[in-house]
Amino acid sequence: SCVATLTTPDGAATTARAFVGERITSDAQVVSLGDIQGYVDTSCTVGVKVIGDVGISISVAGDDAVRQCALAKQVATALHRQLKEPPRNPYASPFHSKDPCQPTDQFARELGKVKSIQRPTIVTCEISGSGGRLLVSQEIENLTDHAHGDPLTVAGKEAMRHQETEQKDQCMVMVLLKDAPDGSQFTVHYEISSTSDPCGKATRAANEATNLG
Repeated sequence: SCVATLTTPDGAATTARAFVGERITSDAQVVSLGDIQGYVDTSCTVGVKVIGDVGISISVAGDDAVRQCALAKQVATALHRQLKEPPRNPYASPFHSKDPCQPTDQFARELGKVKSIQRPTIVTCEISGSGGRLLVSQEIENLTDHAHGDPLTVAGKEAMRHQETEQKDQCMVMVLLKDAPDGSQFTVHYEISSTSDPCGKATRAANEATNLG
């Protein structure tokens, strides 16, 4: 939800509230909001259906019901296009509904026969196979002062690959998905421990998962 106080030059203030996810009541009356259909209920909340009976509503605070109804309809009419197609958050998380353990079948190609799958948190996954172990983690990382390995491209996205000199059996590939607030990045780490070609396996695993979106 969002609450905004709108003040006119004469000092009159109107406090309006927009709520995403409001259920339009069955007894709400149909009203016209520009070129789309809206609904107004008995409390003078004006809404627009977006998915089924759920949508976005506008209400105005005050103790004058007639004025509240008129202003709620006025604000909703001015915003009618945004109510029907609300602006998207540019920093919306790309991790929503993404299982870090997928695609398990493709990961198994790099790890051999899968022995165990563990999920320490909802954004991490540990897969152990006969030929190695894969740790996948979804992270928000600040890269401003952070150099993290050799640059490469994974499924068309910027990525970095890092391997410690003294740890030839481990390799990590970090894929940069999109910008996050404050100079950070939404990233996914694919770290493989294996006695043979861990960097190649980590890169292939990252490509498989990133190709799925």
